[in-house]
Amino acid sequence: MDILRTLGDQEQTSVIRKIKLVLITSSFYLAVSLMWIYSSLRVFNLKIGILPILFSNALLQVISYLPIQIFGGLGVNEISNLFLYGLFNIPAAVLSPVLIGSRIMFYLLNLIILLYLPIYRIFFKQKSPTL
Repeated sequence: MDILRTLGDQEQTSVIRKIKLVLITSSFYLAVSLMWIYSSLRVFNLKIGILPILFSNALLQVISYLPIQIFGGLGVNEISNLFLYGLFNIPAAVLSPVLIGSRIMFYLLNLIILLYLPIYRIFFKQKSPTL
């Protein structure tokens, strides 16, 4: 209620500008996550329509707010996706390897990004000034 009260005390143009910024950034995040899910499904040659992907991704975003995340949502996201895509008659035997493979790809991409730090330190080591 305090947040709503402070929004009510501000100028209307300021509040509208903030709401527009929130809507734009949220829409961008949703679009990027949809592209990530669609492309990771296509990497494993799984053709699913955009409606099941949009539905499951929207509900998965809501589920991600629940405080049951373990190691970046390991297991929670996969079980949720199995259930949500199961509503669209996509068999779990087909979807399970895809979900596990996309999780492995996600971790490998993060590892590659993380390797930047030691590689940078090795090749671009700054010489410390001597006194």
